[in-house]
Amino acid sequence: MDTRRLSDHDQTIEIEKLIAEESDPRVRVQLMLMHKLTGSVATIGATVAELDTKFAAHSRGEEAVLNQIKGGWKVAAWIFGIAQVAIGYAYIDLHDSLDKLAEQQQVDVVAHERLDGRIKVIESQKGIRK
Repeated sequence: MDTRRLSDHDQTIEIEKLIAEESDPRVRVQLMLMHKLTGSVATIGATVAELDTKFAAHSRGEEAVLNQIKGGWKVAAWIFGIAQVAIGYAYIDLHDSLDKLAEQQQVDVVAHERLDGRIKVIESQKGIRK
């Protein structure tokens, strides 16, 4: 006995022979319905296989886009982190500079007050008034 599967065309011919040879109208109608249903199921199967192929291709495209987005977020996170470090360093440097400037201003104020005091002493000794 040959166990190889018959092609769709061979199956169709064989089923049509059975329908033509059948003398009982009820059995003939049942065979015709079964033949029609079998053809519809085969068509649906082919359509599902085609849709599955298209969906798989579409899914691969979406996965590629999602991977690019994930990579973009990683790059953005790194850039944001580097920017935070740079801004933090600049803030610390600016804060140190402002502290030094404030200290220098205090030194200048003290020096100015001493100099102003000396000028007043000299002016009072020489009799110069403002």
